[in-house]
Amino acid sequence: MNDMEDINGFYKLITDSKRTVMYQCKRVENKNFLLDIGLKDTYTYPIDDWYYFDSLQSACDFFEVNIEDYEIIEENLV
Repeated sequence: MNDMEDINGFYKLITDSKRTVMYQCKRVENKNFLLDIGLKDTYTYPIDDWYYFDSLQSACDFFEVNIEDYEIIEENLV
């Protein structure tokens, strides 16, 4: 199992013709919205395909993917 399993945050699954990636972030910011972990309970999901989960396993269950099958990128997106 991945050591990121217990990491809470915002998750987004992106699938294209080259690869599938799951992003995990504590903060997502762009010109249209801000997602901050401290405000997670105030948002209505999904927001631009981002969801909040208490763990990587919860995100994988929701997206119906296997942890070992996907590249996980952990970063703050600004």
